[in-house]
Amino acid sequence: MSRLLQPLRTSRIRPTRSRHLRWLLALLLVALCAPAGPLAPAQPVQAQSGAPQFLRDIPDLRGQIENADVWTVGGGFLYWARCGSYLRRWPLSGGRAVTLAGSSECVHSSLAADDSGLYYYDSRAGSVIKRATSAPFTRQVVASTLAPYGSILLDKGDNYLNNYIYWLESGAIRTADKLDFSPFNARPEPLGANASNLTIKGNDLVYFVDGYAYSLYKICLAFGGGGTCIKTPLFPAQGNYLNHATLYEAVFNTRVSPLWVNGSEIQGYWCMNPCRPTTAYTAPSVGGEDYRPGKMASDGEFLFWVEDRCSPLSGLPKLVEILSSWPPLGVVRRSRLRRAAG
Repeated sequence: MSRLLQPLRTSRIRPTRSRHLRWLLALLLVALCAPAGPLAPAQPVQAQSGAPQFLRDIPDLRGQIENADVWTVGGGFLYWARCGSYLRRWPLSGGRAVTLAGSSECVHSSLAADDSGLYYYDSRAGSVIKRATSAPFTRQVVASTLAPYGSILLDKGDNYLNNYIYWLESGAIRTADKLDFSPFNARPEPLGANASNLTIKGNDLVYFVDGYAYSLYKICLAFGGGGTCIKTPLFPAQGNYLNHATLYEAVFNTRVSPLWVNGSEIQGYWCMNPCRPTTAYTAPSVGGEDYRPGKMASDGEFLFWVEDRCSPLSGLPKLVEILSSWPPLGVVRRSRLRRAAG
């Protein structure tokens, strides 16, 4: 029975030993494995042998990533922050970690990054902020807004609408140009009071509301917003951390997108006639302890996510340092989003 997401060997990058790492030490990279028959729920992944090897004992990261609250990956960098303490970035290819901002900012979990830069919500300023990749120490105010629901979306799909960012504010879509910050839609486009988990799928925006996935054409926002867009129901689904990443498989030329987290599973919309939701990955249960995936991010080649062990006492995810004197609560895995035939 095949799995869509199958861990590979651990990364060659060696992880760091700070006991206070809560999510960075559970950063996961996974990818597509070719299905041998009809798609079925993934089986629990066995615990990896050997030491997880991501962000351990890198000299330039020692003391730099303690107590981090939020993170994202994009444009070749890992970004992380703690509200009221710091915002930092580190090149995934290796190098020196750099502090971009200090105690004056409170970076929200909606942060996202691509080749153009880092975008995030500063809870103290009540604004979306941009820091360009080429000028990361310069803070640019994109727009004043309430805190986004889910991650800020960075469009890089079609060639005529790839210069905008999107976010969900109080159940409505807001937008801004990446360069001059002008909005694409003159008024926010309402999706409903319970709308959540906005993401991009090609020329569409996809979101969850009341146990169903809906889509709308991005181009419709050009007509002003305010309720002008037609919302199309797609399929029943619920969960969190909706993400635009696409899993490719060359043998049958199939793909799974978007992806989302539902309990212990990463699920997705699989288009191999007929299109339908499916389970791409199931987090393992090791020694009677259940693991659950969290926020996901993709750089186009890998999928990154946090995987927490759920505390049997509180029922809430908790992380402590891997391979310390504490019980291991996170795992580190890697494979690619695209698998070649053969």
